Amino acid sequence: MTEKDRDDFVILKNDVEHIKKTVETTSQQATILNTSMDRITSKLFNDETTGEKGFLYLAKDNRIRLSKLENIKVAIISVLVFGGGILGWILKTVYESIIKTH
Repeated sequence: MTEKDRDDFVILKNDVEHIKKTVETTSQQATILNTSMDRITSKLFNDETTGEKGFLYLAKDNRIRLSKLENIKVAIISVLVFGGGILGWILKTVYESIIKTH
């Protein structure tokens, strides 16, 4: 083995160690990501093994209640806007009558 071959071997050995560490880190991150995705999937969709209902199923099941709440919200906002419009008109009329008298 020549001096150059030994240097190349040492460099190659260091590269292999670095690659092993990188692969190990990537493997750990992939495991964490897989676990997180399993949790998200189990919460969103129905789980046949446990019989637990998923969020999307529950939201679809309760959509009538949600639409009723949305209708009530729209009605309240409409009343407030209408009341604000009337109050603004009254204040404008009073302001104009005060200006005309002065």
